Amino acid sequence: MVFASSAQAVEGYPLDYQVRPDDAPRPKNLYGASKAFGEGIAAYFAHQEGLSALSVRLANFCALEAGRQISARAMSAFLSHRDAADLLDRCIRVTNVHHAVVHGISDNRYKRLSLEETSRLLGYHPQDDAFRLSGFV
Repeated sequence: MVFASSAQAVEGYPLDYQVRPDDAPRPKNLYGASKAFGEGIAAYFAHQEGLSALSVRLANFCALEAGRQISARAMSAFLSHRDAADLLDRCIRVTNVHHAVVHGISDNRYKRLSLEETSRLLGYHPQDDAFRLSGFV
């Protein structure tokens, strides 16, 4: 099972803190609370019902448009379509993970969410960087 969670489940952490998958949920709004609840349901199915379950904390999944202003915070959580497709494909195909929370962001210069565990578990190495795509050097 792959649950589409959200970075909103941990948006309550300070902006200068890079959130790890094993950090406790800290939602900043009810949407984030609902995603944290979904992560708990996925954990239940993994540990009580024996189902393989991954919760993917998808971050700022959007297209960058030329000339459009985007905040540094939004860029730090950017997830490109190409990287999202690769990550979700890896989540579906992985066979040796019983339960995990993984992060869905691109290889942005500054990352709101840590990718270390996601890379280790899934071999995920994103290609895009919002800062580069937006013209920041």
